Amino acid sequence: MIDRKRPHHHSRDGFYFQRAEDGSVVIEHEGASATLAPSEWASVVAFVSARGEGYTTWQEALEWHQQRGDAS
Repeated sequence: MIDRKRPHHHSRDGFYFQRAEDGSVVIEHEGASATLAPSEWASVVAFVSARGEGYTTWQEALEWHQQRGDAS
């Protein structure tokens, strides 16, 4: 479940997303939730990218997801 005390993103129509401490992503909608491991989240990001999912785009998405630092 989404921890409302920590930063989270409301996309629309009740879809919420939050990054967990271990890098997994929690997705919540209408009381149901799912947690995707970083590698699974990278697969989703790569799949919906214009380049599509392949090993290279998956690896790039995973590296980007795991980077730390300034968000700007």
